[in-house]
Amino acid sequence: MAVVKILARHNPSYRSLINYILKEQNEKPQIITHNLHTNDPILTAREFLENESYRSTTRSDQVFLYHEIISFSNQDSQKIHPEMLEDLGRKYIEFRGNEGVFFGAVHNDRDHIHLHFCVSGTKLYTGKAMRLSKENLKELKINFENYQKQKYPE
Repeated sequence: MAVVKILARHNPSYRSLINYILKEQNEKPQIITHNLHTNDPILTAREFLENESYRSTTRSDQVFLYHEIISFSNQDSQKIHPEMLEDLGRKYIEFRGNEGVFFGAVHNDRDHIHLHFCVSGTKLYTGKAMRLSKENLKELKINFENYQKQKYPE
């Protein structure tokens, strides 16, 4: 079973989060993107900034981006394979909101496999917030868990 954690960032630290997502990758990283044209860290950060420029309303406490982590149990790590991670990452993006900008990678540097995502604070080219209410977050977690149980019961 997966655990989803969402951390809001109130400063535009796209590049540092993208670098963190890509760090400590011993081999070619398994990257998952959505609504991006590149995997290059510098160009990706620029795309996030460009999307942020469409923000319709600014506030002093606005969320520029989210650092989202999906962790899998270390008991399941032998059963998890790259195709499964790609599918689960794509399904998470679908449940979270296809309108956002996503940059993610698989981390297997610990005893459990996990996915890190940098998620835009605004929807693609609209400037509307990508925020989740507590109710929406609960629904996201339930839908993701149900999908995982149905598709990968092992």
